[in-house]
Amino acid sequence: MKKVKVGMIMMYIHYCKGCERIHILNGHKQACPACERPLTELHVSYLEYISMTEVERQLLLNDCRDDARLSHLATTYRMSRYKS
Repeated sequence: MKKVKVGMIMMYIHYCKGCERIHILNGHKQACPACERPLTELHVSYLEYISMTEVERQLLLNDCRDDARLSHLATTYRMSRYKS
């Protein structure tokens, strides 16, 4: 039997202003899978997000809907500056 090495898939939390949804996506995505508008990657880890209660998730969503708060929650993927 052949052993297959399984890689770790990194999940990231993104917010879409177009459809006002939080998405859990693999990798650093730039476009929303639902509406194709630009995404904002959040500085909230996957483990932090899945550990949140429903109330905490709703509060996060409310914060994302406010531009000032969203700017504090946003993070920039470092390698994006190398992409054309």
